Amino acid sequence: MTSFRQNLLYVFIIILVFLGCVKAFAQDIHAEPKGVFLPSADYAKADAISTNKVKIQLITHSLNTSDSLGSINVTGHQNSKNITHAELCKSNLEVAIKIAAENGISDLKYYCTPFDEQKDAELRSFGFEELS
Repeated sequence: MTSFRQNLLYVFIIILVFLGCVKAFAQDIHAEPKGVFLPSADYAKADAISTNKVKIQLITHSLNTSDSLGSINVTGHQNSKNITHAELCKSNLEVAIKIAAENGISDLKYYCTPFDEQKDAELRSFGFEELS
């Protein structure tokens, strides 16, 4: 093998390794909001309900949450300039409603935090039993 072909082979291998690293470690441009349900100590697992049966209410930060069934935290990232804070909060709310329905929570009270330094907006919500 000539040195020219050997150098071409090395360049090809370096390019493949570089592309593999970019694929493995690059940030996901189309990141979906991620959420987690953190149950309270007295939460008893309930059957899943339909998402349209979950009632939602926007709250202020000063709500007494001591009697909640747990909290649902959802974080979404602004991955383009044309996504507004309200749109990001709406997509976060959709994820929170899905998580609440999976855990049988029928009343969801939430608020959305402003953007942080990384352009993340977090939706914090609290699940309550519907009082009939």
